[in-house]
Amino acid sequence: MRQGFRECYQIGLWNNPHQGGTVQLVLKLDPRGHPATVTPLGGAGLDRMVVDCLVRVARRGSFALTSDRLLEASPNLAPTSKRN
Repeated sequence: MRQGFRECYQIGLWNNPHQGGTVQLVLKLDPRGHPATVTPLGGAGLDRMVVDCLVRVARRGSFALTSDRLLEASPNLAPTSKRN
């Protein structure tokens, strides 16, 4: 999933090399560990297409549920280099 997130951000950089920011994705999982809902929080400074892409990637995910049914994941989306 991390690779998909990075691809979303890279595509955004091609369209707007000056964008930057953070976004959190809040996922509510169904009993099988698949996202029932994905809600983006934040995202100021990021193109809308990047946020939409991140949501699509997250919706395709599958997660192992922990005993307390709480899972937090924070992939690092910082690019290794920016296009100028």
